[in-house]
Amino acid sequence: MTTHSGDLLHVHLRVRNVAASRAWYLKTLEPLGFRAADGPLGSVALGVDVARIWLVPAEQGPVGGALVAIGTAQEGLVDQIGLGAGGRGHMRLTPPRNVSVFVNDPDGNTLEVQSGLTPQALAVRSLTAQIPGILWPAPGNPQRLMTRDRLLVEVTDSDPAIVTSLGGQQAIDSELRVEISTTADLEALGPIVAAAKWRALRMTVHSLKKGVQYRVIREFTDYHRQHFDAGETLTFRDANYLPYDDGWTLYFDPRGVWLEGASEVCANLDAYLAEVGPG
Repeated sequence: MTTHSGDLLHVHLRVRNVAASRAWYLKTLEPLGFRAADGPLGSVALGVDVARIWLVPAEQGPVGGALVAIGTAQEGLVDQIGLGAGGRGHMRLTPPRNVSVFVNDPDGNTLEVQSGLTPQALAVRSLTAQIPGILWPAPGNPQRLMTRDRLLVEVTDSDPAIVTSLGGQQAIDSELRVEISTTADLEALGPIVAAAKWRALRMTVHSLKKGVQYRVIREFTDYHRQHFDAGETLTFRDANYLPYDDGWTLYFDPRGVWLEGASEVCANLDAYLAEVGPG
C-alpha cells in the first residue's frame, strides 16, 4: 500500500461490546465488501483490503460520539446500507453533489457512507424526496418522472442537468426550467415541485372512482354532442379507452360521457367535475 503525507490510515472506535459491534459493522458495510479480522488485545479490524476501522474494547470511560465517513463510487450502495440498517438510516444530499446515509452504531457513533452523484441523479433524488409517493422515475428512463398516467418532470443527463416541468407530453410551462449542477442549485426546484404536486393530484379519467358520485360544476358538451349542465350528478361505473380514436368512454349513471383524449374537458376534467361522495 502506498501512502502519502496527510493520508488518514485508520480510525479507532472505543466500544462496549466488541462482538456486537463487529456483527453490526459487518452487516451494515456488507454492500461495500468489508471484512473483519481479530486484532491484538481483543480488538477487531474492519476493511476491504486494509484495516480502516478498529473496534477497541472500552472497559471504562466514555464511548460514542465519533463520526466515521466512508466513500463509495456506487450510488446504489448508499441505499442498500440505509435499508440494511433496518431502515433507520438518515439520507441526505450533501455538498457539492453527493448523497450520504447516516446510521448510528450500538455505541452511539455515527457511520456516514457517501457517494458522488451526477447532476441528473442529484435532481431526481431531490424531486422524489420532496414528492414521496407521487413522483418516480419512469420504468427504464430515469430522465422522466411521472405518475401512473401523466409525465410531470423531465431531467436531462447533462452537466448541468436541465429540469423542465411538463404537462402531458408537452412542455406547457417553458419558464419552469432550471439548471442543476450542485446542491446549491436545488432551491430553484421549488416552483417545479409545486407545479408537479398540483398536476399529480389533479383529477383525471384515471383517478375516477367506481361507485362515487360526481357533480358537474361547469357545463360542457361531449364528443357525441350531449350537453351536461352545471349541477347534474353522475355516478361513475367504469371507463374504456379506444386507442385508435384516442377517445374515452366514461360509464356513468344515468348516462355516459364520451371524450376525445386531446379535448379541453379531458385535459382539465377537474374544472368540470367535482367529487361528491359515494353514489
